[in-house]
Amino acid sequence: MKTATLVGPNRIEIHEGPIPEPGPGEVLIRVRAVGICGSDTHYFAGRRDHEEHTVYPFVLGHEFAGEVAGVGEEVDGVEIGARVACAPDRPCGECEWCRKSEVNVCPNVRFAGSG
Repeated sequence: MKTATLVGPNRIEIHEGPIPEPGPGEVLIRVRAVGICGSDTHYFAGRRDHEEHTVYPFVLGHEFAGEVAGVGEEVDGVEIGARVACAPDRPCGECEWCRKSEVNVCPNVRFAGSG
């Protein structure tokens, strides 16, 4: 599996490693396309100081699409080969905004690929 890994501001390395096995409750996605968004360019330039949870190194490319390549135990309704796209935001589910179903303004949101 190849990854574009940001190892520090202005430093990307291409890493190759084993394809992981999906664990319980996980789905493995074979990525077919990745978008580069504004967040990626800010991370690359080192301009994401307000992201207190950013820890180098981390894999860029949190906007992607592909197909299901593996399904872990405890996963229902997902079939191998299904086409999928990632919603990279992970709201906390507990704050005032999440409780009102306004997850787009969650102050505690985390994003895939941001540490």
